[in-house]
Amino acid sequence: MECLQQVVFSKIFQRILKNKLELPTTSAGYLIDKCGLKGFAVGDFVVSEKHANFIINKGNGNYKDLLKIIEIIKEKVKNKFGVNLKLEVKLI
Repeated sequence: MECLQQVVFSKIFQRILKNKLELPTTSAGYLIDKCGLKGFAVGDFVVSEKHANFIINKGNGNYKDLLKIIEIIKEKVKNKFGVNLKLEVKLI
């Protein structure tokens, strides 16, 4: 099975209190970056150093590693900001 070369996240918010997030933006890339995940890797998949909203396959990434890095990213953003990231692409 061929893995995606990049995965892009979008954000969805659960109900939050006004001013709970005092951030200049709530874009997925910004939130992932603020979690310190640029350069974070699982197997051959790595969060882009240029833009944290991209996951790069360095060549031999497998589906299991792709799912794992997505899970970790979503979990870290949820824990730090209370924001649920939703995939913009459909994984098949």
